[in-house]
Amino acid sequence: MVQELICLGTKADTLARVPGRWTRLHEHWVKVNTDASFLASSSSGAGGVIIRDSEGRLLSVAARRCEHVPDVLTGEALAVRDGLVLVGEQGHENVILETDNLPLVNLLRSDAGVEV
Repeated sequence: MVQELICLGTKADTLARVPGRWTRLHEHWVKVNTDASFLASSSSGAGGVIIRDSEGRLLSVAARRCEHVPDVLTGEALAVRDGLVLVGEQGHENVILETDNLPLVNLLRSDAGVEV
């Protein structure tokens, strides 16, 4: 099932493997890592969240399938929202958010927002 989520709507030749390595956080900080997949033919996708503490210990995970998702950016944004809601419900205040969708990162860093 994990492989299905990873490859959902992704061409094999577009996947790039980047070696990951945990970087220790300052004490009392947590890292929220989110990712999503998108299948254009069905306008659906799935998103996931992993929350780790400053030592790299797993605190929480969550995943869900999403219907009526118009594009990749929306799917990634929904996963980020889910991660922020989850970390907020747990009462964490010092949070690092990590996502791999550059357009979403740029949007979150900007003051512009999105015109609908």
